[in-house]
Amino acid sequence: MDSRLFYIVFRRALRSATWAQHGENEYVLVGDGIDIDQETLQSLISRTFAEPVLCYPESRGQTLKIPAPSAAAFITCRLQPKAAVTVSDPTASIFLQVHGMGVARTGRSQANNSFKPNPLRGSA
Repeated sequence: MDSRLFYIVFRRALRSATWAQHGENEYVLVGDGIDIDQETLQSLISRTFAEPVLCYPESRGQTLKIPAPSAAAFITCRLQPKAAVTVSDPTASIFLQVHGMGVARTGRSQANNSFKPNPLRGSA
C-alpha cells in the first residue's frame, strides 16, 4: 500500500480503535512524565506487535517503516509534550499510542479497512 492510501486507512482505522485494558486501566505507565523508560516501552511493543516492522504516517505522502526492535527509540525521539505518537502494524489494525506524560495504550481497529481507490475517468 502506498503512503497516501496508508495515511487514509490509518486515520479511518484509528478513529474506530477499541483500546485494550491493561489490568484495571486503559493506559500503561512507560515513563515518569519527564523521561520515557525505553525498556518498558520496548517490552510493550514486543507484546503488542508480531510484525518485524511498524508504520508511522509522518504526513499524507510519507509513511516511515520502523524496525520493531528500535521502535522505542524512534517513538521517544518523536514525542512532544502536547502530541501523542501513534504507530501501527502495516495493515493499520493494531495501534500503539504513546503520550509525552509517560503513558501508552494499545488497541485494535474495529472498522473495515479495505480501501479501493476509484479508477481514473477515461481509463478502462
